[in-house]
Formats: sequence, C-alpha cells, structure tokens
Amino acid sequence: MPQVSGARGKPASGEAATSHIGNVEVRPEESPQDAGRAVLTDDQGRSLIIVIGKPEEQAIQRGTERKEPPRPKTHELLLRVLGAFNISVQEARVTDLCKGIFYGEIVLERDGEARAFDCRPSDALALAVMAGAKVSVAETVMAKCCVRNRNGSPAKPEDAWSIPLPDMADSNRCVLEIAERIRPLPEEAFDRLVGEVGEVDVLLAAMPVVRLASDGKRSPVPDEVREAVRALRARFDPGRLEEADRKLGELLRPRGPTSVKIERQTTVLQALIRIERDAASP
Repeated sequence: MPQVSGARGKPASGEAATSHIGNVEVRPEESPQDAGRAVLTDDQGRSLIIVIGKPEEQAIQRGTERKEPPRPKTHELLLRVLGAFNISVQEARVTDLCKGIFYGEIVLERDGEARAFDCRPSDALALAVMAGAKVSVAETVMAKCCVRNRNGSPAKPEDAWSIPLPDMADSNRCVLEIAERIRPLPEEAFDRLVGEVGEVDVLLAAMPVVRLASDGKRSPVPDEVREAVRALRARFDPGRLEEADRKLGELLRPRGPTSVKIERQTTVLQALIRIERDAASP
C-alpha cells in the first residue's frame, strides 16, 4: 500500500514525473444511480477514468459550471473554512494505483508553505476544480491506466465515455461478463490479473447479487451466473480462496456491497482489457 501523509501533511515537493491534466469532466446525467466517473485528460490527449461517488461527481460539476448551491455543501464549506484561515488549494494529485484503488493528495498553501495531505482523488478533484487549482496524475498511473484502443494507442477523450460503468441495477450481467472473460485466460494471464487487482477485488467484482422483489421475496441468481462464478472460484488455490473470502467479509461488513462493487468491477474490467490487449499483440 502506498505511504500516506498524516494529519499534519508533509512538505509538498514537486513531482518529477507527472502528467498535467488540462480537463476534468463529469456527466452525471450519463452515470448509473450508484456511482459516477471523472474523466481526466492530460496535455497529450490521454484520458484516465476514475470511478467516484455521486456527491463528489455533483461537486465537480458545480465547480466546472461555477454554480453555488443555496446552502454550502461539504466541499464548499471546506473551501470557505480554508479561506478564512488564508489557506489556498494549490493542486490535486492522483499519485498511485494499488490493488484497484486510486490514491491521491491535496496540496494546500499558507504563507508560502505548501503541504500535501492524503486525500481521496474524488475529494481532491472536487476541491481543485472549485478552486481553479492545478490537477496532475503520476506518469506511472497515466501510462498504465489511460483509456486505449484495441491496438494499444491512447484513445480519444470522448471514447472514455463509451466504456459503460457497471450498474448495480444490472449487476449480475456484469458479474457474468467478468466471469466469462476470465474463464479462457491461461494460468499466466490469470495470475497477472490477480497480481494487479488482488484476489479480493476479483471475488467482489464477480460476486452475484441477490435482490428483493416487490413482494419482499428474494429473486434467485440466474443459473448461468452461478455456474460461471463457481468455475471462477475453482481457479483459486483453496487456502488463498479461504483467506480472500475472510478479507472480503471484513470489507463488506461496514460498507455494504453497493458502495464498493461498481468501483471494483470497473477496475477488474479495465485490467482484463489490458491483459486481453497484450495477449493479442504480436
């Protein structure tokens, strides 16, 4: 896991290899109910998709459109408090990607001293867009995770919006797609997928969802989904599977599946696309 700064932050040294982001875009009207996305486009035209919560998506939109809510919401309130103490937002940074989770920092400045604080990228983006501050992405993250065409070349920014985010309303369809795409992977490619995103994220992304019907009865998981997930789980070493299931339970206990599943499904799908692309390259 990346090292993060504490409550007092750390000196905000310049990043040697970063990609400057020229545009941060959100489209709440095109997002599923449970999550949104921010598309970050750098000066080279490369785009990065970050799955974010609906409140952060709406905050970024307000910042982009320079709209003030009737009453200050969380990000507006924080900016007002910072301003009252002569603290300005200098930069939002996406610093790392570890086990499917993006890490970020917010750089604040007062009296010529800048300090970086560990921050969710979505919150850092919202504050930076509202404050008109700089946004950057570590070059290692952009080079690895930018949206690409099938031939491996960076895709156009608009193409980032053609990649559907999983929708919790149709989550089992996405579960089936992930399980079916993993099924033909050779062992080396499967091991690479698990190494990139982790056993827990693969299991969470492919965890069937049981829904309640209007009469209060549980709707059964389709047989094809059950079989695909059973085949996927059979590929794990039994000991590692047991440990991953334990960690999965700890992850879901305080937060519930809805708040984390879409992000993990998107991460796994993007990793699968990279692995499939590399396998098809001569």
